[in-house]
Amino acid sequence: MRPLFSLLLCFLCLSAYSNNATFNKLAEVNKCWQEQPDVNADALPAYVSRTDREWIRTHLALVEATLRRRDMRHLTPAQQRNRMQSLDDLHVYWQTGNFPVNDLYSYRTPIFIDRYDNFCAVGYLVKASGYEHVSRMIAAKTNLAYVRQMNYPELTAWAGDRGFTADELAWIQPGYPPAAGCGKIGEGVNGVVNELYADEAEGRLYVGGDFSQVDGSIAATGIAYVTDAGGTYTWHSMAAGLNGTVYAIAKYSGKIFAAGNFSMPDGMHSVAWWDGSAWQPAGCLNGEVRDLVVFEGTLYACGTLDDCTGLFAMQYFARWDGTAWSSINGPMGRINTMEVVGSSLVLGGAFSYMGTPVNVIKWSPSTSFVPYSKGLNNEVADLEVYGDTLYAACKRTHATDTTSLLMKMKGDSWVQGFAYTNTMSMFQPYGGAQDILTLCGETDNLNMGGQFQVLPMIGTWARNCYTLEDHDKWVVVDSTVNKMIVYKGQLIVGGAFKTGNGGGWSPNVATNGIARRVSPGVSAPAIPDAAQGMSVYPQPVKRGAQLLLNGNFKAERYMLNDMTGRGVAMGNVSNAQQVALPQVPAGMYLLTVSNERGERSVKKIVIE
Repeated sequence: MRPLFSLLLCFLCLSAYSNNATFNKLAEVNKCWQEQPDVNADALPAYVSRTDREWIRTHLALVEATLRRRDMRHLTPAQQRNRMQSLDDLHVYWQTGNFPVNDLYSYRTPIFIDRYDNFCAVGYLVKASGYEHVSRMIAAKTNLAYVRQMNYPELTAWAGDRGFTADELAWIQPGYPPAAGCGKIGEGVNGVVNELYADEAEGRLYVGGDFSQVDGSIAATGIAYVTDAGGTYTWHSMAAGLNGTVYAIAKYSGKIFAAGNFSMPDGMHSVAWWDGSAWQPAGCLNGEVRDLVVFEGTLYACGTLDDCTGLFAMQYFARWDGTAWSSINGPMGRINTMEVVGSSLVLGGAFSYMGTPVNVIKWSPSTSFVPYSKGLNNEVADLEVYGDTLYAACKRTHATDTTSLLMKMKGDSWVQGFAYTNTMSMFQPYGGAQDILTLCGETDNLNMGGQFQVLPMIGTWARNCYTLEDHDKWVVVDSTVNKMIVYKGQLIVGGAFKTGNGGGWSPNVATNGIARRVSPGVSAPAIPDAAQGMSVYPQPVKRGAQLLLNGNFKAERYMLNDMTGRGVAMGNVSNAQQVALPQVPAGMYLLTVSNERGERSVKKIVIE
């Protein structure tokens, strides 16, 4: 009866765990959570939405706490001291958060040391104790292996000296999810996207910019909209469009308003509204409108403009009364963006107020203009409220202030907006500019886009897109990002780019000015297989021989990586579903194949 009782108790424990959202997420980061006899799922923190990197941080913090509570009386005094020192090192590691980045593989995998020299938790503990050469030796031989797959006397000796079991090290080691990539929105546009506006109620994504054609063949000047039916994107023209550049789109009184720099023969000047079949004039604003926003039931416009009356010099801020625009005097200079913050409307741009350069200011009908205690040095391109905090994205325009490109409000002052103090130093110019032009907040992440590149110690982390919190979720595009927005739960980016990274080792995608972030999501710490019915044979296989793929996966491309993660071969799969293997050293390899639907299957193969 005892074995049956034990089995029943185990089943009941697993059933309890399966109903605990926090435990299930931790088990996705590292399945060894299911093996721990001293983990009480009910004692875990309550589930909250976190980024993948925050789940790794949470995993390591909870593992550290549990390991500190375990009985160490069986260890020698030296082992006890070493163990506690390593747990102190683990504490520093997860607080710092310099985890490996998986931007090479399309599946969740351990990475002992990534190509930016970020160490995994176990690798860091070995390094911190003075044995960095052991960590680098392991990375050179089996960089993608799990601890239980590592058979190194040096690692075994280190674990014994530090008072850890192999199972404890296996529990510490997480798998890292793949970085996000770019997905297409049809065939994009034949120019530049400046504005994106999501009308979730109508299921439409409006796209504005400087273009004359969308989706490869549809005539649409300056503006069009997209609908999404289960991932199938359809473009729609809006009559002939607008004969100029669109910078702003907003919904007001049930109507879609578009504004920018255009002048139509029927009297439309820089702003118009859509009646469902044609564009109608919305008063007159000469010049260039950069933003539209609805504040306390009224539509406002900003830019470099006047109200067409000829009574005033150039103005920058105006109110719509349903019939005409009226200027609101105050700031002198271009206003690029507006953001509703509580009972105020915050304006950002390149302007002065009362003779003092400020670039950002508050306004409301009751208080008029109220400057902050200190303005911003650089031109403000966008404003965004994220996590109850106002952020400002800036273009690098100040002669000496090259670091204040992402700022946030703290009290009545502006401070650096980056979560980690060294991040701003990694931002470097790209294509002659160093500008953050757009911000987009999600539940657990602040995205930023513009024209820049992010450089760690070696290589390039990101280009023209970056994420403040979860650095696994960037996308890389080849030119400027002007706008970001969330539509149907997906991040959409628009700009002057033509291509974007496909994610993992996938080739670049022809995006043509607009792309969506393809997020891989969290998966179990094992190599996922998109085609469970596919198998490969023979196993093992001779180097230089033909490897056959069995099943209905219909693979078209393959990539072969050794166990350090180094790519050793890639190419096409034959129509007969055969892969011609190269002449490589004997050993274990990862074979990744993909089909025309973008699905991937990963198999471990042994070459002899």
